[in-house]
Amino acid sequence: MRVALIAHGLRAGGGISVGKNIISTLSRIAPKNKYFISVPGGLDYQAELRDVPTCESSIFPHGGQLFHRYIYEAHTLPKEINNFQPDVVLCLGNIAIRNILYPQVLLLHNPYYVYSTKHYGRASLKLRFLVGLQRKLFSKDLSSIKSLLCQTATMAKRVRSEYGYDGEIFTIPNAVSKDTLTGSEECLYEFPQALRKVRNKRILFCLTAFYSHKNLEVITDLFLRKKDVLRDYAVVLTFNSSQSASAQRFDKKIKDLGLGDVIVNVGSIPQKDLAAYFYYCHALFLPTLMESFSSTYLEAMSFGRPILTSDLDFAREVCGNSAAYFNPWDVTSIADAIIDLDAQSEKLVKLGNLRAHEFSKKWDDVGEEIIGVLEKFARK
Repeated sequence: MRVALIAHGLRAGGGISVGKNIISTLSRIAPKNKYFISVPGGLDYQAELRDVPTCESSIFPHGGQLFHRYIYEAHTLPKEINNFQPDVVLCLGNIAIRNILYPQVLLLHNPYYVYSTKHYGRASLKLRFLVGLQRKLFSKDLSSIKSLLCQTATMAKRVRSEYGYDGEIFTIPNAVSKDTLTGSEECLYEFPQALRKVRNKRILFCLTAFYSHKNLEVITDLFLRKKDVLRDYAVVLTFNSSQSASAQRFDKKIKDLGLGDVIVNVGSIPQKDLAAYFYYCHALFLPTLMESFSSTYLEAMSFGRPILTSDLDFAREVCGNSAAYFNPWDVTSIADAIIDLDAQSEKLVKLGNLRAHEFSKKWDDVGEEIIGVLEKFARK
């Protein structure tokens, strides 16, 4: 089978993990296939490409210019795909490829496509405009694809409700990376130096990049309004302040408000080092407003850490009764959940261990399911 795998749009956060893991997994479990793979430049996807036995690749050197991306997706990439003549195209970046006649299977993992503006957080007008445009394009894509892949039943249900889509949807969840779960011998027991200023606090681990829907701004509101109640707590953030102008402003805001002793941003953490952070933190804390699927929940369960998160449908599907929930728009609700956590922490950890075994899959299992879908819709 000749497979065109389109991953050049997976450039940040969980998207990078999804892209790299799917590429390496498909090449490992289906090495006899011939692959054409598009990836973004500058993010070390080459390591995964080198492991693909038979592969043609296309590197998109994204420089932040929407015009360049339009030219690539509307002209360069279709020409390369047509030259490759695939039996099926797997689109991992939420959009279909136009100007090709080959069957396409589309993975939807952008929650902006199925949630209302209430869930966007403090998004800029530019982002809201772009999301509106992307939603219109996605609506058109649904009429041209053969099948849709969603990471949860919640996303699948929302697609059908939002767009009236009645085509086939396959629910294929994420898996937790082996590197994340094992780490290294040193990191499992050595206290991360980045946590030294809060080592005497009860540390809430907020593992996420900076996006408006992650609702990180509520954390400064929380500690400003509830500082007396939360005097024994600290939040550890993991976003790269150079990610965007908004991330830089938020990093500066934490310092300007004098909250640097209780809200600590340690920057991006390599997967192999995550084990140590989970080990030394009190709980996972995610006030996010929308997700497609957050593997971070499964990671916390696997490391035996209780979860504090938003009382919303996506979190309920993954976490079930193994998390403590709060209203992410209400700092009083959040503070109450944090304070009440100790009373139920042991129970949540036990339920989380069971949930992790029930819900999580290995990437090879995910890959087998994807290959099955591709074979179903490939040209005969």
